[in-house]
Amino acid sequence: MSLSDNINKALNLVPDSFIAYYTTNHEYDTITIMHRYGVCMCRISWYHNDDEEVILDSLDVSKAFRRKGYGLMLQELREAMGIALGAKRSTLWAVDGWVQKWYERRGYRFCENDHPWMKKNLV
Repeated sequence: MSLSDNINKALNLVPDSFIAYYTTNHEYDTITIMHRYGVCMCRISWYHNDDEEVILDSLDVSKAFRRKGYGLMLQELREAMGIALGAKRSTLWAVDGWVQKWYERRGYRFCENDHPWMKKNLV
């Protein structure tokens, strides 16, 4: 079973205050999630040839809305969506020191010999 087979389960997790846009191409699928008022956004993607991993990227919160829980809420949503899709782990790219520490507090660990990629088991 492909992760894409569970797309409706993942999309049903998106709160009403957010808009989700799903797109697919020959190589991978992506869900972009944005707050209705544009204060934050993120993406979750997965390759068609990998039924175990989702890739998390583009988590961004407008400066005026930082430190209000939006980033954490989006991160928890992306992880829940990954689980709903059937993924076993999530992977992300974290370059900045404070961003790396934030993800480490969420259970992410650096991939061996592949810094700054980080992974977390979802199940």
